[in-house]
Amino acid sequence: MTWLWPTLGALLAGLGAALLAVLVLPVELRFVAERAGHARLRVQLGLLGGGVPWITLSDTDRPRKARRPKPPRPASRDRRRGKDTGRRRPPVGAILRFARDLLRVVRIRSLRVAGTFGFDDPADTGQLYGLIAPLRFGIAGCRRVELDIAPEFSGACLQGRAEGALRLRPVRLVPPAMRLGWAFARVRR
Repeated sequence: MTWLWPTLGALLAGLGAALLAVLVLPVELRFVAERAGHARLRVQLGLLGGGVPWITLSDTDRPRKARRPKPPRPASRDRRRGKDTGRRRPPVGAILRFARDLLRVVRIRSLRVAGTFGFDDPADTGQLYGLIAPLRFGIAGCRRVELDIAPEFSGACLQGRAEGALRLRPVRLVPPAMRLGWAFARVRR
């Protein structure tokens, strides 16, 4: 029994160090989305600053497993008060703040978008391209981001390819996630 406590202590110290490494070291997310005939999406995750093999989170080319249908849930009622205990409105301001904080935490390592788009009405195509054009030409000098988007005025179409890599440190997500959780907890009261 004398070997149990030092072994257990070493195991817990190793797990703590591994958890700390996962939280502190950068995580990279790569994605490729394309549409030429059929749509395809592939998302991969690289942990520990690229020190472990890539983990595929989603790949639409792989066959899916059959899912069991979920039984319908009955509507919940608070029998003591006679009030409906359904969902309450989420705090929109907190969600928008979380999105803003998330944009500050995530770093774009690379982003390439190339494609064509169009609607049945050429005016709609021109209006959307008018919204995209300042972004496209505004980042022309950025070497991390490349946008090559062209309008197609002859009819409805959507073809193209987008690929990119994002990097973040999970420990930097903790304060925004805690603020969002606190906002949802206040709504539940």
